[in-house]
Amino acid sequence: MVSHCPGYRSHCSAVDCACNTIDCNHLQEQANAFADVYHRNRQLFESERAQLLAGMASEQNLLTQQLTLLSAEQSLKDTQGQLIQSSVTLIRNLGGGWQWHDTKQASVNPSVMPRTRRTHGEFS
Repeated sequence: MVSHCPGYRSHCSAVDCACNTIDCNHLQEQANAFADVYHRNRQLFESERAQLLAGMASEQNLLTQQLTLLSAEQSLKDTQGQLIQSSVTLIRNLGGGWQWHDTKQASVNPSVMPRTRRTHGEFS
């Protein structure tokens, strides 16, 4: 399951867990940086769109900016996915986690479930 843990048992060594924590921290910093890049590219895209509507930019420039925006979004989503995987690995390395059969047996209390919006603004 965890290839970087020599002689994997139920838990990894403190050093491995510390390394995984550092990985999580690094990925969080990277995700924050990609979020900033994405938001700046979103602003640039909106600016380019406004310029196109005003006749000050070409459609090709808008499409190029949209491609840049999509690339930034993909980098952000990829990093967020890696962060989630790393966080799950850390939890498992620390001895935590859950089993599928535990969640199937858990009862659901409808009074604590979030209200969801139905059609025409009604809540359930």
